[in-house]
Amino acid sequence: MYWSPSRPSNLYVIEYQKGIMALVIYSYDAQGRPEWFTASGPLQQFHGGSELPADQAIFDASLTRASGGPPLGTQGHAPNDPLPYPNFVPVGRVIMSFYAEAANDIHIRIGDVDIYDELQPFNFGYGSIGRDLYIPWETCWPDLTGEWVFVDRARPTQPAWRYRFSAPTVRAWDRFDQPVPTPVCRDSYQTQWIEYKDLNSNAVMRCVQAKDSTAASTILPAGALGCEVVDGGTVVMSSFVWSYRQQLKRFRAWPGPAANVTVDQILNDPNGPTITGYRVE
Repeated sequence: MYWSPSRPSNLYVIEYQKGIMALVIYSYDAQGRPEWFTASGPLQQFHGGSELPADQAIFDASLTRASGGPPLGTQGHAPNDPLPYPNFVPVGRVIMSFYAEAANDIHIRIGDVDIYDELQPFNFGYGSIGRDLYIPWETCWPDLTGEWVFVDRARPTQPAWRYRFSAPTVRAWDRFDQPVPTPVCRDSYQTQWIEYKDLNSNAVMRCVQAKDSTAASTILPAGALGCEVVDGGTVVMSSFVWSYRQQLKRFRAWPGPAANVTVDQILNDPNGPTITGYRVE
């Protein structure tokens, strides 16, 4: 279930089974009366020129409007019943591009009207405004607080990792190795060090950005840039490609330390990271 901040009254429901995607849009007509649209078709892998093709996909299908259906609680079309079955009439086309759950873009064309939106997952318990992707006072780092389950599809016999990360703690230094009381988002002269501690063990997720500080390097792991999960003193997984981790419900990672992941893996591996972490809602 998805929503759009620009049109918070609309609801988008997406289902995917065996290569086929179905889309249902709950919307309203010009008079404010409820109406809904449907579309279905294949979800295809798509490489749009990015160096990160693993999670990219595109959906292109005819858009149909449903109208004339019976109210809730009626039996529908029966002898001498004036209420007809709903009519499904093609009215346009819908194109959606997916980049995992980091960005779900939708383009709807009905006649000469083009509608563009970026959809966000709907989160129950947070109301129509959804849940922010980022920690409250920062726009650089995603909000990874909460319970996560990680699985490695390359090693099906490997038991899943389960963590419950606390709210992050943040430390930052400027390029002169001086501590910074307030981190500045995307300041290329700052080194920022973020930790999400597991509430059930001594494991921790640690994230580093712009590692330029000599003073910070005394506590930062060698080769770390991005995020690593340390469990039992061992780095079990790492992700330093920002788009893989800036997702509300998933965290993609490679096994082992970030220093062991090669540039060739990042640029040319069609399958992307083998480990996927799922947020437990």
